[in-house]
Amino acid sequence: MELKTSSQITDIRQLLKDKYKAVFVATGAQTEKKLDIPGKELGGVIDALQLLRDRALDKAESFDGRQLVVIGGGNAAVDAARSALRLGAKNVTILYRRSREDMPAYAEEIEEAINEGIELHTLAIPKRIVGNGNVTGVEIVRARLGAADESGRRKPIPIEKTETILKCDVIIVAIGQIPSTDLLTWPDGPQILPRGTVKVDRLTMATSTTGVFAAGDCVSGGSTVIEAIAGGQRAAVNIDKFLGGSGRLPADTGFAFAKPSEEELAVTATRQVEKMMPAQQRKLNFHEVVLGLEKEQAIREAKRCLRCDLED
Repeated sequence: MELKTSSQITDIRQLLKDKYKAVFVATGAQTEKKLDIPGKELGGVIDALQLLRDRALDKAESFDGRQLVVIGGGNAAVDAARSALRLGAKNVTILYRRSREDMPAYAEEIEEAINEGIELHTLAIPKRIVGNGNVTGVEIVRARLGAADESGRRKPIPIEKTETILKCDVIIVAIGQIPSTDLLTWPDGPQILPRGTVKVDRLTMATSTTGVFAAGDCVSGGSTVIEAIAGGQRAAVNIDKFLGGSGRLPADTGFAFAKPSEEELAVTATRQVEKMMPAQQRKLNFHEVVLGLEKEQAIREAKRCLRCDLED
């Protein structure tokens, strides 16, 4: 394998014209969706991805003593809220327009955020951001859930005369990401779906253009690392087949093609519980919250990987 860094790609078609017979695209979803309500241009309105990126690079500003509102219900929203708390925020509130059960974020992440003192306001739709140059609050309207929309979830419907203003100094916007598909938008290129993601054959991860495969957030929209890894492995198998190979990964890599014996499947351990740093202690820093497993616990948990049907 040859790894090239600091190499900007501007035209995938040129790669296919050169020495490459297949191209795999995993450009992610790098752009934050913008909040389209009055006041969005005020000082103090921040993109969640930018905050998280700055935090990872140790460039994030301090929120010492400030009141924050995070708009959104996904993992990025919860990550941003918990990060803001650790950056000194006086209080942090997450606003989500549907119910808690509808939030895309992991249930355990939501629970731990609440344990750390973060407030969760559900069925709340932001109507406008108020302020004079800088944010002083956000006007919200209460909502009820109506019929399902195109996403399959029940649509939030504003309730008249329920407007209130929630005071805050900073608003973090985390309402989703836009798939990065610029490299694939040429005439007769790979098909882009109405929601902005790349259309692929889910079994092979092949796009509508011969020799071009894709996976990750540019296909699924903002999702998990695990889903992206699975898509990449599926694409690798089928790219190998496309190039004339067998599509078989080495025995110790990626997918497990051999089924465990019935004797192995019959012996099943319970899920091992990881230790966690106490909420009052962990919210003061960016140390690991989940402290991991002891050696014997890790061995017992690894054996459970033979049973993909287990949930407990």
